[in-house]
Amino acid sequence: MTLQSRGILFIVILIMAVGCSNQPESQVPNDIKIPEHLKKLENLTVYEEDSKPVHDIQLERTASYGSSEEEYVLVGGPEGTLARVDHRGRVFIPDRRQQVIHVLGPQGDYITHIGRKGRGPGEFEIISDIGIGSTYFYAYDSDRLRINVFSLDSLAFSHTINLDRTDWEGNARRLGDTGGFFVLDEQTLLKELAFSLPDNFKMWDNTAVLDSNSYRYYTMNHEGELTSGEIFRQKRRQWTLYTFRGGTHATHLPIHGKPLMTVSQDGRIFSARSGEFLIKVHDPDGQYLRAFYHPYKGPVFHRSNRKSEPWICLTGGPPCIPC
Repeated sequence: MTLQSRGILFIVILIMAVGCSNQPESQVPNDIKIPEHLKKLENLTVYEEDSKPVHDIQLERTASYGSSEEEYVLVGGPEGTLARVDHRGRVFIPDRRQQVIHVLGPQGDYITHIGRKGRGPGEFEIISDIGIGSTYFYAYDSDRLRINVFSLDSLAFSHTINLDRTDWEGNARRLGDTGGFFVLDEQTLLKELAFSLPDNFKMWDNTAVLDSNSYRYYTMNHEGELTSGEIFRQKRRQWTLYTFRGGTHATHLPIHGKPLMTVSQDGRIFSARSGEFLIKVHDPDGQYLRAFYHPYKGPVFHRSNRKSEPWICLTGGPPCIPC
């Protein structure tokens, strides 16, 4: 099993962009036309389409992580949450079949597992997301609406962050918990919330494409208290609705793109969206700092260009749906 994590390509692009961040602010070559929505961005660095990279990055496989004769490791985390690596090089892999988190060494050797299925302290009904700081390892249980926190030194259970929305104020109380979070520092998490139901939709053939609004981010302490108002917002993925056997079902289509986001060790927030090579940088309070843009043009797909009727096949849904 090859290690993957949320937005691997985004991280590579991020490293390249930050590595070039010594260029002057708002550097836009005269011969490059940028989209209208970027012209109002301050501190925007634009790279020419055929510009050569400052650094060469090569990815080399150094170890494999998975089952052994003694331990069975099932990679069963949700999309984008396959593994995390701590500062010691240990790999944490969530296993949603067994509801444990496997811990492996830098060379792929099995160390132990933490947590187990259950409702007690340090136990899980459903592991939905994981995160790593410098002192703690965090694992979100979407069924119990809580984050179990473990010590990175001993790998022992430390405490639970209970997410009781009844104590939250204002707009945050009306939002649904997506389960997503990021570690800003050892006292503060960046919590992701969103409206459970989209506000509007538009019809597309016999499907309905929903504008599912935005992810909203708040800072949160280890008591589960929101310590800020909304500090940052990012557009969510669109939902596509379809009817099958009298019921309405929803799925994400890759053609609609998706948000990409990560947090650096110093708490800066880096955000992007697939489909456009634009990386925005925000401080830990969500304030915009700068952006990097590369005018990359990918292939264009349009329904009018199709040679025959394409079909979208959905796992668990009807056999195929016309696009």
